[in-house]
Amino acid sequence: MFSDLRHRIHAYFTVFEESPYIVISKSLQKDLPLLRCVLAEELGHYYTSAGFGVPISHVLYRGRVKLSKDEHRALRWAARYLLPMDKLIQSIHEGMRCPELAEHFCVTEEMVHFRLQMIKVEAAS
Repeated sequence: MFSDLRHRIHAYFTVFEESPYIVISKSLQKDLPLLRCVLAEELGHYYTSAGFGVPISHVLYRGRVKLSKDEHRALRWAARYLLPMDKLIQSIHEGMRCPELAEHFCVTEEMVHFRLQMIKVEAAS
């Protein structure tokens, strides 16, 4: 569902009358790569979190940390979904760099950088 959201909020996941919804800013309708990234992250909340996606201001540090972990978990899910490892590796072997990868997968360059950093961290552990 598209809606007029405040300037800095691109989207949020919520549950209304036991049905899940993703509300997306109308401003994203003209930016397909960003729309795909934002939508995938919100789907990540659905698949990885137990929260109900209402924008919340956390006063306590503990609340901010949990929110940060939930956001990171959803972003990791989105990156894996949008940039599958086998297809990403194949594209890199074909000589694609970050801008070409972003265009090829129709995502933002920031998402490509995040996914590559994930791979680097996973390889180091």
